[in-house]
Amino acid sequence: MPLDTAAAQHLWMAGAIGMMTLAVMIRATLGHTGRRLVAGPGAKLILLAVLVASVTRIVAGIGVGSAGWLYHLSAAAWCTAFFGYALVYGAALFSARRAAVQA
Repeated sequence: MPLDTAAAQHLWMAGAIGMMTLAVMIRATLGHTGRRLVAGPGAKLILLAVLVASVTRIVAGIGVGSAGWLYHLSAAAWCTAFFGYALVYGAALFSARRAAVQA
């Protein structure tokens, strides 16, 4: 089945750009707050949520049966990723910078 235009846009914009944006935000937060540049479990779950959002949106766009629930799952995973970033890294952004740590 061909991929519709909206699903292809979501793959590029929500998937690739969203994933890269969160990866850069995580890296910048760790670096600018003096923390080790290591992706912890929180970062991995955040990036996994974006991946789940992208894949479920693409599958929904292909038109597999009743795809309404896939759109909702995709939106929930997308929101979870960005809210997860705020929860995991928000405290670091509002606290004092740590002494520089070697990566």
